[in-house]
Amino acid sequence: MAVKRLRIGVDVGGTNTDGVILDPLRASESDKGIVAWHKAPTTTNPSLGINDALVSMFEQSKVNPDEVASVTIGTTHFVNAVIERDAARLSRVAVIRLSGPFGKHAPPCVDWPADLRSLVLGHHAQVKGGLEVDGRPISDIDEQELASVCADIAAISQPRPIAAVVVNGVFSPIDHDDPARNQEARAAAIARRCLPPAIDVVCARDVVPQLGFLERENGAVLNAAILAFARRTIRSFREPVRKLGLRCPVFITQNDGTILSGEAAARLPIRTIGLGGGSIVRRSATTNALTVGPDSVGYAIQTAALSFGGAIPTATDYTLATDPTLAIASATHAAAARAAISSADATAFTAVVKRKLEAVVDTMKTSPADMPVVLVGGGAVIAPASLRGASRVVKPRFAGVANAVGAAMAGVSAVVDAVRATSEKKGAKEWLAELEAEAVEKAVAAGAERAGCRVVEVDVLPLQYVANLSRPKVKDRVWYISETDLAWISTGCYILGTGGGGSPYSSMLRLRTMLRNGAVVKVVSPEDLKDDDRVGCGGGAGSPTVGIEKLAGDEMMEAQDELYSLVKDKATHMIALEIGGGNGLQGMILGASTNMDIPTVDGDWMGRAYPTKWQTTPVVFAERKTIFSPTTMCDGNGNVVFMTKATSDETVERVFRAGLSELGSHVGCAEGPVTGAETKRWVVEHTISLSWRIGCAVHKARRSNRIDTVAESIVDEVGGSGSAKVLFKGKIVGVERTLRNGHVYGEVVIEATAAADDDLNGEDGGGGKKESFEGTVRIPFKNENIAAFKVKADGTGEETLAIVPDLISCIDAQNGEAIGTPEYRYGLLVIVLGITASDRWTSTPRGVELGGPKAFGLDDLAYSPIGKFEKPRSVIDEYSE
Repeated sequence: MAVKRLRIGVDVGGTNTDGVILDPLRASESDKGIVAWHKAPTTTNPSLGINDALVSMFEQSKVNPDEVASVTIGTTHFVNAVIERDAARLSRVAVIRLSGPFGKHAPPCVDWPADLRSLVLGHHAQVKGGLEVDGRPISDIDEQELASVCADIAAISQPRPIAAVVVNGVFSPIDHDDPARNQEARAAAIARRCLPPAIDVVCARDVVPQLGFLERENGAVLNAAILAFARRTIRSFREPVRKLGLRCPVFITQNDGTILSGEAAARLPIRTIGLGGGSIVRRSATTNALTVGPDSVGYAIQTAALSFGGAIPTATDYTLATDPTLAIASATHAAAARAAISSADATAFTAVVKRKLEAVVDTMKTSPADMPVVLVGGGAVIAPASLRGASRVVKPRFAGVANAVGAAMAGVSAVVDAVRATSEKKGAKEWLAELEAEAVEKAVAAGAERAGCRVVEVDVLPLQYVANLSRPKVKDRVWYISETDLAWISTGCYILGTGGGGSPYSSMLRLRTMLRNGAVVKVVSPEDLKDDDRVGCGGGAGSPTVGIEKLAGDEMMEAQDELYSLVKDKATHMIALEIGGGNGLQGMILGASTNMDIPTVDGDWMGRAYPTKWQTTPVVFAERKTIFSPTTMCDGNGNVVFMTKATSDETVERVFRAGLSELGSHVGCAEGPVTGAETKRWVVEHTISLSWRIGCAVHKARRSNRIDTVAESIVDEVGGSGSAKVLFKGKIVGVERTLRNGHVYGEVVIEATAAADDDLNGEDGGGGKKESFEGTVRIPFKNENIAAFKVKADGTGEETLAIVPDLISCIDAQNGEAIGTPEYRYGLLVIVLGITASDRWTSTPRGVELGGPKAFGLDDLAYSPIGKFEKPRSVIDEYSE
C-alpha cells in the first residue's frame, strides 16, 4: 500500500489558477519539495481549471494518486468579490439584532467603507432579546415582533432583494447550546418560517463564537454576503477531485493559514478569503487620472484583455507595454497591446502601481528604515524592480504559485469558546486544561495529527453574574471637536485609562456618527468658567468586560433626564467623571448639541481611570461631606435608582455597586452639578487636551512608520522624561482574572523578549541601540493597573517600578494603542509606560491615601513618584483664534 505523503495545493484566483504537488519530506532540497507545478488562466467554471491543474501536474510528475494525503484549495475567489464590490457575487443582507434598547448608537456596519456598506447592508432592525453578562435575558424574544420585521425584509426588492439575514444577540456566545432555549437559534427558526425559503438565515455566534458584539456581527454579515456564491464554488471544487479518483480529504484554506473541510467552508466562507488581481486600467472621467482596479476582468482575461485580442486594457497589457522582454501573450497580440498604449500612459501605470505597492509596504513597516520586500503571487510580475522604502525587492523561485504552496502546507486549527463556572473544587486552571484538551480533539476531528497539535492562543475573560496635518478649530476660546480630534482623543483616553475604563471605541463610533449628522461638540477651558456656572457630570459604571458585548443604549442621557427632573438647577456645562477609557468621551456625548447642548470642560475628576467614584479629586478636597449626591443610576432597560442623600461618597459607591449585578453590571450614572468655582479648585486640568496630544503622537508614529519609538513620543507629550518613562518592554506570558462586585481583579505577567527581538529592542530614531529590558514584570490590577513590580533575577524579592496614583499603562508595541485589562492575553508584545499623577492627587496626604497603594490593600508599600508632574498644555490656549 502506497504511503500517503504528498500534498496537493490549488489556488483559484480571479485571473489565474495555480497548483503544486508537494513532498514535505523534501522541503530542504533545492526544489523545496515541489514535485510539480501548474499555472493557467482561471476558467469560467472553476472546476475545469482545477481539473486541468491536477491532470497537468500528474502528467508532469507521474506520481501515484494513492500517495496523495490531501488536496487543499485556496479561495482567493471569495475575497475578490469583496475587494471588487461585485454585486453579482455579494448578496444583500439584513441584520436583526436581539439587543433590546442597547446598541442603537452603533448600527450594523457603521465602521465599514461607505460603498461596501451600501452594497451589502439592505436593512437592519433592533428587537427584543439579548442577555445580560450573567446569562439572564435583557428581555425574551417576541415572535410577533420578529414576524413583522421578517415581513418588512421579504418585501424589499430595490435596489436588490435581501438574500440573507443575520441574527445577532447580545452575549449570544454564552447562551444555552440547546436550540430550544438559545435566543439566536429560536429567532432564526422564526425567521426561517416567516421568510421565503431562498433567503439564508445565519446565526452570528455560529460564525464568530467569541465575545465582541460588533466584531461578531461584521464577520457574520460578510459571511452571509458570500454564502450563496460560496455554496456554488465549493460544489465546483469537489467535482474534479472525484473525477480523478483521488481517495483523500479535500480541505479549504482559511485566512489564518489553516484549513477546514469543504462542508464547513460552504457554511462559513468568511473564514476562507485570500488575495487576487487582474485589474482594469482606465482614465478617471472626472480627474483624467490613470486608475488601476479594483475591478477586474478576472478569468475573462483570455478574451477581454488587449494582450489576448480583446478591448479592455488590463494590468497585464500595461506590463507588456512597459517591459518588452515579457512573453505573456502571442507576439501579434502583445504587439497590438503595446501599440494601443501610449508611452505616457505606460509611464503613468508604472507610477500608479509603484505608488500603490509603496503605500502597502509603508503601512506594514514598524521602522522608517528600508527593509527587504518579498513579492509572491501571479501579480508579482507587474511589480517594479525597486520600491521606495525597500532595501531590495525579491521575487523568489516559484513565486507565481505561492498561494498554491501555502494551501498545500496549511495546517489544521480549532477554536473552543466556552463559559465555565469556577469553584473551590474546580478553578480556572483546571477548566483551561479541559478546554485545551477539547480544542485538540476538535482539531484532530478536523484532520490534524494529534502529535503535532499545540495551543497557540489562550484568552480568559471573567464574567459576573499627526502634527501639522490637522489644526484644531478653536474660536473665541471654544474648541469645536472634529472627527480627527475625536480619533486622537479616543486613543489618548484609553492610554490614560491605565487598563481600565473600558474601550472608548463604541463611544467614539457613536460620537463620530453624531458629528457626521450635524451635532456640534464644544469644549471650553476650566479657567473660563464663571464661579456661578453649574457643572454636571455623568458616565458609565460597571465592569469594562461587559462593554465589549453590551453596547450603549440611552442609559447615560436617561440618567441625566431623571436627575434634572428632580434637581432644580440645570447644568450649564458637563465634565467627564474620568478621562480614562470610554468615560473620557461621555462628557462630550452628553454635552453635544443634539443632547444637552452645553459645553464640555477640558478636564475631569480623576486625570486617569479609577475603579470607584470616591477616588475622585472632589472627594480628595473634601470641602463638602458628600459630593456625589443627589445621583441617579439607570440601566437603559427601564430601571432607575435615585439617591437623594448619603452620609458619604463611599456609601453612594457601596449602594450602587450592590445594585450593579442586578442591573447587568453596566449602568449610566448622573451626578448633581457643582459650581464653576468648585470646578476650578478640584478639576484635573486640560485632560481632553492631554488625550488629544497623546493620540496625535500615536497616529503620527503610525503614519511616519515610527511605531518602534511611539512610547518615547508619548513620554514627550506628557511632560518628557522628567514626568514619565518607559518602564518595561516584553511579551505577556500570563494573565489571571476574577470579578467581584463589578470590578475585574487580576494580574498580568510580562517577560522581556530576547535582545535580538527587533519589534521591541531595535534601533532608536538616531540610529543607536534602544534601551533593552531583562527579566519579568508583574502588574496587579483592579479594573485599572495598580502597580508595576520588577521580579528580581534571584527570586528574592521585587522592585517597585511604579505605583498608584501614578499612571501605569500597557500599549501594543505594534500599533501604539492601549491594551485594556480585558484584552490582556498570552503572546502580546507590550510596552509599559509610567506617567506621574496630577498634583491634585499627590500634593496632600489625603490624595495619596484615597488614590495610592493603601486604597488598594497594599498597606506595606509607600507611594514614590516616577517624576515631577507637568500640567498638560491646553489645546485652547495654543490654537485659539
